[in-house]
Amino acid sequence: MTDDEITALADHITTLESDLAQARRRIRDLEAAVEESRAREAAHDAAVQDRIARLIEHQQRRRVEGEQVLRNSSDW
Repeated sequence: MTDDEITALADHITTLESDLAQARRRIRDLEAAVEESRAREAAHDAAVQDRIARLIEHQQRRRVEGEQVLRNSSDW
């Protein structure tokens, strides 16, 4: 191998190492974004479940109130 070929090969290896390092950083960034997205999704799901529970409780209270009104009106 000539000196020029060795230099070209070394430059190519350096470029590949740089590309690999950049790809690894990108993978870490994407993994962090996935974790952040999962955390947001879990928080959203919890908020939805809480809202559903509050709506069900409200509906049950209204049903009980309606039954009480019917009972009270039948006492007339």
